[in-house]
Amino acid sequence: MNEKEIIYSKILKSGNFPTLPEILVKLLDACEDEERPLYEIADIISKDPILSFKVLQLVNSAYYGLRHTFTSIEQAVIYLGANSIKNIAVTTAIYQVFEYEKIKKVRRFSWREFWWHSLLCATLAKRIARQIEFANLDEAYLSGLLHDIGRIVLISTFPQEHQTILEKTESSENVLWAEKQLIGVTHCEVGAWLVRKWQLTSLLADAIKYHHQPAERIAESFPLIKIIYFANLLSQQQDEDIIQETGDVVLGLREAEISELASGATEEVEQIAHSLGIGIRQPREAKEPQQKKNAATAAVEDGDSGGAGFSGQADMRGRVQESDFKAEKELRLRVKNISLLSAFLEELMKAGESEKMIEVFERSVKVLFELKKVLFFLLDRQKVLLKGTTSATNPYRQMSRDLIMPTKGRSSRLVKAYHGQETDCLEKNGKVLSMIDEQVLAVFNAEKALIIPIKADNKPLGIILLGEPDSGLDLSESDMKLVQIIARQLGLCLYLERMKKEQQTEIESERRAAISMTARKFAHEVNNPLGIISNYLTSLKLKLVDEKNIQEELGIIDEEIHRI
Repeated sequence: MNEKEIIYSKILKSGNFPTLPEILVKLLDACEDEERPLYEIADIISKDPILSFKVLQLVNSAYYGLRHTFTSIEQAVIYLGANSIKNIAVTTAIYQVFEYEKIKKVRRFSWREFWWHSLLCATLAKRIARQIEFANLDEAYLSGLLHDIGRIVLISTFPQEHQTILEKTESSENVLWAEKQLIGVTHCEVGAWLVRKWQLTSLLADAIKYHHQPAERIAESFPLIKIIYFANLLSQQQDEDIIQETGDVVLGLREAEISELASGATEEVEQIAHSLGIGIRQPREAKEPQQKKNAATAAVEDGDSGGAGFSGQADMRGRVQESDFKAEKELRLRVKNISLLSAFLEELMKAGESEKMIEVFERSVKVLFELKKVLFFLLDRQKVLLKGTTSATNPYRQMSRDLIMPTKGRSSRLVKAYHGQETDCLEKNGKVLSMIDEQVLAVFNAEKALIIPIKADNKPLGIILLGEPDSGLDLSESDMKLVQIIARQLGLCLYLERMKKEQQTEIESERRAAISMTARKFAHEVNNPLGIISNYLTSLKLKLVDEKNIQEELGIIDEEIHRI
């Protein structure tokens, strides 16, 4: 293992290796699939309330300046397009993935200035890509956004070394040298390694890796590497002569074109940051003396190096409010639940048999929501009865076998939920319940229970009954959505298994029929020559009527033919 591999291994073991939330991974996969319809992308987004809020917040912001308001995720996705959605998702997710508490302890590093530079580089990269007619504008934006991501990993893992680097160095060349000497790798190398670990495109990783290379070397690279290199240079407010010379050498851009690229970029960054709830601060050396500040910049001008959460802005002193920490904690919990949910859904798909599927469902709601009281009522093959069932490990297993109710009944809330295919809550609360409903609550020894329909292909398959948790707390709206997601997946798996069994029965019946038909054809084919042989034997008997010995032998042959 070489020196770099040892460092990467240390980052992985330190817990500072940022992983993308599961829902973001699915969203990126969906956005990369050109044949995936946009409504499916909208469906993925709608499963995460925070991401849904961000998409609607941006599409309705002053950045787009639309006259009407979008309230539908699907409409917003259709308007923005898959690539813009991908950029929103990555920006918001990356902003929350890193531990702000670790980063803020490093002096001389500004979290807000980092995001200012990243968003400005992304904005300029997209403008440059458009100017040189690069095919994928959003890939350029994403590359610009992530070009310095390695710095955050190094700060989180090597805070003391990085603080020394910030205190002792000025230019970017010295920073790279210091990173190499004190840590063993540069932030460019770590950023490229991280992006490859995330399984994003290799050219994106190269754009990150080479964004501090000499201009002469960059001039002979692929367009994306050139775009990010020049966008980074342009975003650092360097000497105009250097910028113009580099723009000409690397991309063949004229002075007027470079000036047009930079015009209005600052305002665009401020609008994007404000729309996504990202705290930013423009570096002091880059500000003009009389520059007008908008609300997003002014709010964080005099703050510390921290950043706001998804839904809150930093106060004037830059202190992250308690609500922001709460929101971040809730986000982490949701990411954890989504990750677990993904594992359970995958396990459901692999279960194979209905009882195994039921066991996976029971385990998932127990782990995710502390729901230990679970009963299933599944439709029988004749589609006239709902029969109680559970997994083999469920404490209600024995009792469930005696819980049978006809689908024709209408007084029971359970049966109504089955027919209506709507989630319902069964509770006493002074209401008059049917005998079945009362008995079910008595089985759970609970005041109320949740009824979740099981369906697939618009066909009802049964219902799930969930007793209230021991804590007595109701499920939140987001938790309820997760339960329904698992129930839908369970319904699909049960439906596929039932279809498979029906097909196997049909195939077996057809196979037997085919064997029978083949046997009849075979018998028919055998009978024809045997009949002919029998006729010839009869003719021989008539010709050899005086030969008794031969007659006896011919008779034996004839009997055997008839037996065949």
